[in-house]
Amino acid sequence: MKSLASAVVLTLALPAFAGDWCGSWTLLSTGAPGNRLDAKIAFDSARGELVLYGGVIRSGGQDIYMGDTWIWNGSSWSQRATTGPGGRAFHGMAYDEARQRVVVHGGWVGSRATSTWTWDGATWTEHAVPGPGERGYLPLVYDSVRQRVILFGGINKSHTVVYGDTWEWDGSSWSLVDPGTGAPARAGHTSFFDPVRNMTIVLGGGNVNTFGDGWGWNGALWTPLNTSNGPSPRGTAAGAFFPTVQASVVFGGWFPNDFVTDTTWIWDGSSWEQLTAPGPAPSAYDSMTYDPIGKRLLLLRGNELWGLQLARRVVAFEAQPRPASKYPAETAEFTIGTLPGGTTVRWTKNGLPLTSSPRVQGVSEPTLRISPIQASDSGVYRAVVTTPCATSAASRGATLTVVCPADLDGNRQVDDADFVIFVAAYNEFATDRADFNADSFTDDLDFFVFASAYNDLLCP
Repeated sequence: MKSLASAVVLTLALPAFAGDWCGSWTLLSTGAPGNRLDAKIAFDSARGELVLYGGVIRSGGQDIYMGDTWIWNGSSWSQRATTGPGGRAFHGMAYDEARQRVVVHGGWVGSRATSTWTWDGATWTEHAVPGPGERGYLPLVYDSVRQRVILFGGINKSHTVVYGDTWEWDGSSWSLVDPGTGAPARAGHTSFFDPVRNMTIVLGGGNVNTFGDGWGWNGALWTPLNTSNGPSPRGTAAGAFFPTVQASVVFGGWFPNDFVTDTTWIWDGSSWEQLTAPGPAPSAYDSMTYDPIGKRLLLLRGNELWGLQLARRVVAFEAQPRPASKYPAETAEFTIGTLPGGTTVRWTKNGLPLTSSPRVQGVSEPTLRISPIQASDSGVYRAVVTTPCATSAASRGATLTVVCPADLDGNRQVDDADFVIFVAAYNEFATDRADFNADSFTDDLDFFVFASAYNDLLCP
């Protein structure tokens, strides 16, 4: 087994330009559960906790393979179990969302390594069924579309056979879905599921040589991916999909000739970019997963747990607010759709920030709601969006036209009831209830507008 202590550390120079992405690494925890190499983590979304299993600790020149299970609750670690699959490392582990189980297969040293094991939050269960057999240096990936755990590749314990077959786990049995006709055989690769492109992604790894290629599995076929502008060839890098920003992240890994890196790469499905943000030290044999509660990626590196927040510098509006014509007492809504986590919104009217009130809700949300509408609500509404990268953009303006604004009670005619409401507003003076000319007062100028409408009686 390679040791990080004997590796040559290589820190690549970061590009000077800002790029399309910004992000920040945060060290969340050090110490427990110990300085482990190749321990695996998976987020149990049903129970809202991070699960850690296995890994190897070097002590006194000896490799001690760990078989305990630890839980991270968002603030601290606790040991949940000491029995189960047995001590091992270089195994595959993934969370099966459909069956709410953590799945483990493969790895070295642990007893019954040919079996598949599942964790239900309290105990491990062995599934001694035919399948991929004993192998290591393999990721497990959960395909959320097909609700299957995917296993591709790996290497046998004597390091004489590198596998290129693809298997699926349905919660009770394995199925061989590709005997090795697609992506080249490899071990130590990075793998994760991309639900946007509906593919299990495989990057890097190697057999005789270290790969820098990429492949996608759609449940039936392997397809090569364009990685020409991405990470250089490497193995045992950590990777995961980041749903909040719909992009994938790869960290660290071994280069040929025993170089190990601390670079963080982002892939949006078409292009790669190296993140210009300080973070964990150069490393390999780490494990990464998405935390849906914290809306961040979690990286286990030895005895360190890191969190990664990520955002695009460029604002991409999912929707644009649309103009509206409304009568008084009706409701108007303007929306820009959903936005990535960490993004802030501020709605404006005629270029000025809106203030929240019982009538005006969502001034800092993707959807603005005004109800009941009154005359003074006429104007042009825009959403100003600011990303965590401190870049801002404004949506298109949407004009709200209040039809028949003198119909203060919203019954489609201007009558005596509206006159009573107007007089009350006029006496208050500072109210905007009947402020037809939008000068923040109900005064004589507004009276002339109301009188004209009162003479017409019926609204258009």
